[in-house]
Amino acid sequence: MNVNRCVSLLKLAAEAGHIEAMISLAEFYGGDLGIAADPEKALHWLSLAADRGSDRADELLGRMCGALGEEE
Repeated sequence: MNVNRCVSLLKLAAEAGHIEAMISLAEFYGGDLGIAADPEKALHWLSLAADRGSDRADELLGRMCGALGEEE
């Protein structure tokens, strides 16, 4: 399966409310998994997952925000 197809399927699942798909999609948009980095989209999906009660998303969101703060 190619990366773009994987991202498309994850997006469908994330839009349907699947928390793990939101987190996985954020990881793709974080730039480490084969597509161009898009920090805004990564933050969007992590925020949604965290708002739905995901401790993992909350932790990743904290790390990402900390890393973005260090770059400024």
